[in-house]
Amino acid sequence: MQTTQTMTDSTNNAISERNNSSQLTVYQPKVAYFCMEYGIDQSLRLYAGGLGILAGDYIKAAGNLKLPMVAIGLMYQYGYYDQIIGSNGQVAIQYSQRHYNFLKDTGVRVTVKIHHHDVKVAAYELPGNIFGTCPLYLLSTNLPENDHLSKSITHNLYEGIQATRLAQEIVLGVGGVKVLRALGIDADAYHFNEGHAVLAGFELINELIEQGYTFEEAQKKVKEKIVFTTHTPVKAGNEEHPLDLMLKMSCFPNTISSEQAESIGGSPFNMTVAGLRLARLSNGVAQLHGDTARKMWNWVEGSSPIIAITNAIHRESWQDPEYKDVKTSEEAVKRKSFMRNELVEYIREQMGILLDKDVMTVCWARRFADYKRPWLILKDKERLKKLLDDKKIQLIFAGKPHPASRDGHELFNDILALSRELPGLVILPGYEIALSRILKQGSDIWLNCPRRPLEASGTSGMSAALNGSLHFSTFDGWWVEGYIPNQTGWVIGDDKVPSSTEEQDEKDYHSLMNTLEDEIIPMFYNDKQEWGRRMLMAKLSAESQFTSNRMILEYYARLYAKYDLVPSL
Repeated sequence: MQTTQTMTDSTNNAISERNNSSQLTVYQPKVAYFCMEYGIDQSLRLYAGGLGILAGDYIKAAGNLKLPMVAIGLMYQYGYYDQIIGSNGQVAIQYSQRHYNFLKDTGVRVTVKIHHHDVKVAAYELPGNIFGTCPLYLLSTNLPENDHLSKSITHNLYEGIQATRLAQEIVLGVGGVKVLRALGIDADAYHFNEGHAVLAGFELINELIEQGYTFEEAQKKVKEKIVFTTHTPVKAGNEEHPLDLMLKMSCFPNTISSEQAESIGGSPFNMTVAGLRLARLSNGVAQLHGDTARKMWNWVEGSSPIIAITNAIHRESWQDPEYKDVKTSEEAVKRKSFMRNELVEYIREQMGILLDKDVMTVCWARRFADYKRPWLILKDKERLKKLLDDKKIQLIFAGKPHPASRDGHELFNDILALSRELPGLVILPGYEIALSRILKQGSDIWLNCPRRPLEASGTSGMSAALNGSLHFSTFDGWWVEGYIPNQTGWVIGDDKVPSSTEEQDEKDYHSLMNTLEDEIIPMFYNDKQEWGRRMLMAKLSAESQFTSNRMILEYYARLYAKYDLVPSL
């Protein structure tokens, strides 16, 4: 186990670096923020997981602080899939058509080329007063003037078909720039949140080429206005496409040759590489992730520098209003008991499963992916069964695999089958904003066990901490900064990366179970005063360091602002 002092030094250094650099500059650049998904409200199903929740919280902070920002996204007719337990007792996918009467048709229609055909794109506005965001413009191809294939481009979030994904990214990037022009919105900075939006950079270059600039001149000029955020360190999460397919799909304007496109994204064309080369400055989403991203992409010639700006969450969206005001250990424990009982009642009503309102509740809830290791706590079934039978813990799982992930769905079904065998273990379908809020408020322990260093940030633990759910995580993502020994939660394993995944899995499993059995469970049942104190410390840490107002001010100060944008004093 890493020494406490080493962990403390690492945490303090990361926090110090961030706090010393997060003062807002005098000038506030006008920002156009592009993202593939937005998790704003349960009613608006335009998100799949952490990226969308982050983006939704981000534009809420922009709205709260009245910053000069607009956001661009896609209006998905069917959104992300609904996750249910089917009639065969296994997890199933279904899609439901949505109609949102609070979206405003701007009347703007623009045309983009997709597979050498003209496709019309409409822009709908989510006004800021609906959910407290900055203005968000959602683009749709579901228009009468489009043929059936073109209408279907914006049907589903994260289509598995590569050509459809590229078509969506043309709509987001190229269509997004054209919509901004049609609305008369100019920007000092274009922020591409992940590689899905990089085709906007090619449209910006195209605009200048049409004005008479060479490709090289246009690229250099556009680079001064683009910033880029990279998220996942997992290779599969960094999109690549055959360059030939992208040319067939009309991903690049006619003014840009295939050789010029390849000089930016390579062949196969990597969207993250393109983002790094198009941008003036890029960032990772936690201090450790910044280090990981710099090492991961150090081979990219012409890459922008990669700094680190730690993700955060929108406090008002996630924190229980009454827990927000607790001041003492006793108040924290009492309020948590109430919230845990609400979670128990929810599970009884939704699943017909009765848990115990007085038993320590451990929750693992996030996207089902192998590197996140939802199975880690299940490695020794008999050891877990004893904890469940003795009512030392009750264990809740929730999360959506990618719709095309066979392994993710099989893993969900395996845990579902195990839940029918082990009383006290539950897996819940439909992990979306509403369920996420209930779990974070009702759980006692928020379990997170990705293989280090593959977790970019893991912001769900921040919103859990806002509600006194103590984080129990591998030393990865934001937890490198949020962990304070004997104060805010517990660490699984250490900061070393073993020579094999098997070795890491084995070490982390024993650390998880030993810490759970020897430290966490005894404290929960035998020292409520200390447990409540740690709940308060976790809450205060999250409130002071990991809320979206801090995050967006840091983006303005460190990523958007440039010396040539700051007027002379």
